[in-house]
Amino acid sequence: MIPRLAFFAGLVAGLTLATVSPAQYVADTGRREEAPTLSPSAMTTTVSAAAQEPAMPLRAEDNSNPALEQALNASGVGRVAVQSDGVNQTLRTFARVRLHAITGKKSLGGQDPLFTILSMAYQPERWMDVPLLMVEDKRLAALFGLNPDKRHRVSPVWVMRTPAVQRVVMAGLTGGEEADKSMGLDAPTRKALDRFRFHLVSFYNLRSDLKTVPLPDQPDRWVSAALIRNPSLAGDPKVESQLARVDRSAGAYAAAVALDDALAAAFTAGADASAVAAAANRLTAALDGVPGAMAPHLRRLDYINTVYHPFAKAAWLFGAAFLAFLVFLWTVKRSPDGGVTTEAAAAQPVAEQQPARADAPPVLALAAAGVAASPMAAGPVVLRSSHGAGDPLAGISPNAVRGSRAAWGVAFSLYTVATVAMIVALGIRFVLGGRMPVSNLYESVVFAMGAFGVVGLVFEAIYRQGWIGCASAFTGWLLMTLANGLPLHMRKVDPLVAVLDSPWLNYHVTSLLVSYALFLAAFLFSVLYLFKDFTGNKAGVLPRKEVFEYLTYRSIQVGWPLLTIGILLGAVWANTAWGNAWSWDPKETWALITWLTYTVYLHFRMILGWAGRRSIIASMVGFAMVLLTYFGVSFLPGLSGGMHSYAEPISR
Repeated sequence: MIPRLAFFAGLVAGLTLATVSPAQYVADTGRREEAPTLSPSAMTTTVSAAAQEPAMPLRAEDNSNPALEQALNASGVGRVAVQSDGVNQTLRTFARVRLHAITGKKSLGGQDPLFTILSMAYQPERWMDVPLLMVEDKRLAALFGLNPDKRHRVSPVWVMRTPAVQRVVMAGLTGGEEADKSMGLDAPTRKALDRFRFHLVSFYNLRSDLKTVPLPDQPDRWVSAALIRNPSLAGDPKVESQLARVDRSAGAYAAAVALDDALAAAFTAGADASAVAAAANRLTAALDGVPGAMAPHLRRLDYINTVYHPFAKAAWLFGAAFLAFLVFLWTVKRSPDGGVTTEAAAAQPVAEQQPARADAPPVLALAAAGVAASPMAAGPVVLRSSHGAGDPLAGISPNAVRGSRAAWGVAFSLYTVATVAMIVALGIRFVLGGRMPVSNLYESVVFAMGAFGVVGLVFEAIYRQGWIGCASAFTGWLLMTLANGLPLHMRKVDPLVAVLDSPWLNYHVTSLLVSYALFLAAFLFSVLYLFKDFTGNKAGVLPRKEVFEYLTYRSIQVGWPLLTIGILLGAVWANTAWGNAWSWDPKETWALITWLTYTVYLHFRMILGWAGRRSIIASMVGFAMVLLTYFGVSFLPGLSGGMHSYAEPISR
């Protein structure tokens, strides 16, 4: 909960955007993740655990085995494909996500998550007394008889040995939501209890969740070695009949059982993982060409994505680019007029360079001063002011801005590499998910930041002033660092919600996110304008404030058509999916308000000649509407619900 709240607060402070969040279990959103249930084999482990004497390790460090950990890493078992929550992934990815789902941590006792998860799966008795499970909520702590003013971690066996806690936890696992309601628990407590059950069940179901082989008639559904040995544990007649028909003593099924046996033997022996390597290679070879199996290139991409985390690398590259741009700006020595020379006179706002002629008619004098004439005035009617129409940087001489070109080249190169890393990371996620990476909170943020990186790169390449790249690189580093701090279960590749499984997703959401990236750039320019405005608008490293007002205008000019296209495509998609193009639900309503706000801004800026502080304030009001559309509908009480309810967060 805390990482999520911190992420929300940080992003609102940094002012970027969100549309869709991941879910935990079956809800009215169309997600197909299953509610927490104990498998039959896990139920046996649970009962036996409750009867144990407390003679097992009490710390994660006590279960360390560096020799076996090293042997497992060398065996290649981390590259074996498994299926979890309907998504095919490597065992290493599964281990990282599952460890965080159980403990809320990236690692335990300094161990590799792969070793920790396999140890929990094949030596569960050694982890029963280790305090793995978080009690995150004060209400839940009070329900468990713990001090609600402190944060607690409890062990799986503690849950089973504490009668009151066991009764409450098991009631929901066996009786569902109605059992919780019958105990008189309010909605927040039930939600917190569901999260705790999820942590517990994620631990007990580990070995049965190692699904390594697709079914012959249902290639999108995989089974574990436990089901291959005993199909009756499936509880599904279709699965039982399919497994009964196939030869489970040969091919991929036999290889999956052999790998399961080899892992069990490795943890029993304590160090020898040679049989694991052979079994992993055998299973990988047996699955080549099998319908539904994970292709070799997808396994490699998933492994790279998990081990190297390109989005994290992009964040650090943005940070390095920011520091390099600071070095460049330190070397800059601008002319006293802020870097705008007389060569740019034709591009300056008319009000600042052309005083009105004394003999000019009243209407023309107003136009020369940058003020729109009244439609009722006598003489020609001025429909558009020229105030602020030109680019204040257009005529800058290459010699007008001094500084180390080498420092600029290094900074620009780092920023370019960071942006390319973002694009590559998005491409990897596109290939792994088989869709545009825009379906949940994390994906929408990183996609918007990828677009924002391109926007900043283009502006810096055009003007080469350093401060654009500096501000963009800092924003990229900050927001990507916050996004990468989200819990792992929110960053994993999820199957699409049923309502989002449409080609329209690729066009509707992407156009909106690119427009949001441009609006974010406009907001940054607005902040820089206000900074110059409040500090006297003196020349220096930063140009005069008129430059920032102009760049704000240009960013919104490009973003507004994309926002319009995104809303129109959303209406077409809604009409196709729901039979109604517009339903006035909160997401649609606030998107329309955002569009109207920017439309009014452009009207005042282009037709009425608004410029300066009032133009900047209008643009910032527009970005506030973007945030309400992007965040508010999903997070703020009173704004959620409607036909876009699949975009609302369901916390684990």
